[in-house]
Amino acid sequence: MTQYMHETPVFRPTKEEFSKPFSEYIAKVLKKYPDVAMFKVVPPDGWRPRRAPIPRLQKLDINCPIKQLVFGTRGSYRCMLVEQKPLTAFEFRDIAEEEGHLPPNKERDKEDKLLERAFWSSLTINPPLYGADTPMSLFDEKLPYGW
Repeated sequence: MTQYMHETPVFRPTKEEFSKPFSEYIAKVLKKYPDVAMFKVVPPDGWRPRRAPIPRLQKLDINCPIKQLVFGTRGSYRCMLVEQKPLTAFEFRDIAEEEGHLPPNKERDKEDKLLERAFWSSLTINPPLYGADTPMSLFDEKLPYGW
């Protein structure tokens, strides 16, 4: 019988671990915890995904944004992914900065568990919109360390 975990495990790699390929870190975690279905990786302090200026968002296209609709209560949920019309990254940013889509206040809710709970609690009210599977990256081409 499979043993179920009630919380998603959180891993905090060191700068040294973070400087190696992501796939190596994942392999290390899965070797130690072979039954874990998913987990969260928190970058080391001081890591930033971008140091160079962000390119003009009007020129970056998100061809197929996905809206995640969630239905359910008390731990039993269904998820439906709905393709949306194409957007520019500029339009996507405007949507992300609307009141209902802002992340929890990190200064007020400093504890990770509270932030996590606030996120999952808001899914049925404010469906998230994802711009994944877009053939571009806003990360710097060469990071000082990290993935």
